[in-house]
Amino acid sequence: MPDFEIIGHAIGSIAQDAMYESFEEWDDPRNNEIFPVLVKKASDLIGGQANVLDLGCGSGRLGGLLRDSGSVRAVYAIDQNSENVAMAQSYVGTGKVAQGRAQNISELFPGVQFSVIVANALFEPEVLMFNEPNMMQMLKAIYTSLEPGGHLVASGYLPLLIERRHLKEVGFKVKQCAIPRNAFNDSNPKQLYVAQKV
Repeated sequence: MPDFEIIGHAIGSIAQDAMYESFEEWDDPRNNEIFPVLVKKASDLIGGQANVLDLGCGSGRLGGLLRDSGSVRAVYAIDQNSENVAMAQSYVGTGKVAQGRAQNISELFPGVQFSVIVANALFEPEVLMFNEPNMMQMLKAIYTSLEPGGHLVASGYLPLLIERRHLKEVGFKVKQCAIPRNAFNDSNPKQLYVAQKV
């Protein structure tokens, strides 16, 4: 009898890889509402020159805004799509952009620890293919890649697959969980998590 759980995870992984390879970067106008909030939140958390990672960077526009904020030493970025990686390099500038999976942060940037990791839309169910074990691997990789006291700033359109319990299970202290209107001042259904490595 085949192990359907293993087969299911394998199919999910293949489907996710295919989705990322075929995913075209598009400039969602809703990002104009999210990006300023993420940049301000990240800048407030940094408080000085620091390494920041834009995880699932897409075109790299968010990474460029973080670079231009003045509180960042270097912006790093990761995306699975090679076209996005090429685009992101122009936004990130002197920072480093790598093609790969979020679970492989430490392999893509060995020896680098981050003050802040920003993940916009990365925890939306469609992006994660509704795969909770995959998400937990990603959260563990994020936790490991943060410096002590570092922060994850995650946002996306509701419903997000990530919940407080997932962050706590990995070891994060959840500092903020904002719902629509109390962080973004608009009617689009978004959520924001800020979690600290303790």
